[in-house]
Amino acid sequence: MKKEKSALDRSRLEKNPDYYAVESDDAVVHMVTEILEETIFGQPTACVEVAKPIARFICGLDDPSRPIYVGLFLGESGVGKTEMGVAVSKVFDPQYPEERLKIIDCNMFQQSHDVQRILGAPPSYVGYGDEPLINKEFLAQPNVLVFDEVEKADTALHRLLLRIMDKARLDINESEEDRMMYVEEEGELPGLDFSNSVILLTSNLGSDEIKSIRSGNRSMGFVRDNPGTRQRNIQAAGLAAADKFWHHMPEFLNRIDSTVVFNSLTPEVVHKIFDKFLNEFTHIREADGTQIMATNQLRDWIIAQTDICKAGRELKRRINELIITPAAGVKFKIPKGVPLIADISRDEPKRVIFWLSKTMVNSASGAK
Repeated sequence: MKKEKSALDRSRLEKNPDYYAVESDDAVVHMVTEILEETIFGQPTACVEVAKPIARFICGLDDPSRPIYVGLFLGESGVGKTEMGVAVSKVFDPQYPEERLKIIDCNMFQQSHDVQRILGAPPSYVGYGDEPLINKEFLAQPNVLVFDEVEKADTALHRLLLRIMDKARLDINESEEDRMMYVEEEGELPGLDFSNSVILLTSNLGSDEIKSIRSGNRSMGFVRDNPGTRQRNIQAAGLAAADKFWHHMPEFLNRIDSTVVFNSLTPEVVHKIFDKFLNEFTHIREADGTQIMATNQLRDWIIAQTDICKAGRELKRRINELIITPAAGVKFKIPKGVPLIADISRDEPKRVIFWLSKTMVNSASGAK
């Protein structure tokens, strides 16, 4: 049977009644993007960049010799770089996303020998026999690996990542005798396969420069920056910082699918993050009937006290401190299942109060 050519003249297709033309759409990309944007706010470029390779993977058009996607995420702390890993894991498993996600703190790998902990230490080395951070069972299913603050790790980790990005495979640490025995029994070389992996590298490189540009202290050659120009300057500052850091290892950046500089958070995005954190708490406690809401006045007051550059992390702490902890002093006094509405007192502007429904309290009390 004659093999079909990979490139055909269009006239042959037009004349053949068996063929008809269809146009592509972005339905799968849009679907994945929407899932990511349920968790990640204010980062449309990052969500689309991640959604495209995942869409190819879902449709079976990915390259099996490489990871699904390798992304380098730059930007200030708390803008959602690490949280993107959580969002992607929800695409792979909406019910148990935590089983598809590993967040690896690269501060743990500041010495070259620390890197052995990822795959398991070889014989005669400290840690041999300990459970590695990454194993075959985890890699067998679509998964997400986040290497947090990757610039803090020793160069040995960067070289290890280079091998993963290049061939999506790493040999595991076994003796030659064990390797040959494995080949005889299983018919293949032992190793770790990262072709099902989305690998996200997060970094704060350039964050000081970005913060300076965002605040208007630096204009990178412009006397006055409009918002569009400022954002382009922020992007340029992040990319320049990455190029400078890995100047000795240009092949590292060359094997990254895309480098994304995350946007600084806006007040509108911070409001969404606040609502998300409070809704997540209520969802977690849904089984025991706990429901806590907040008035706009309290939300605005808490956000006004929060460093917008660190909102992603600070807001959760402030919600715990200013809403959840005081709620504990009210919840034990009222019947189960009565919602609490947190507010800021008119009389004492720094005091949190709670509104309760008389009808719901009386109804719940009568049901006991």
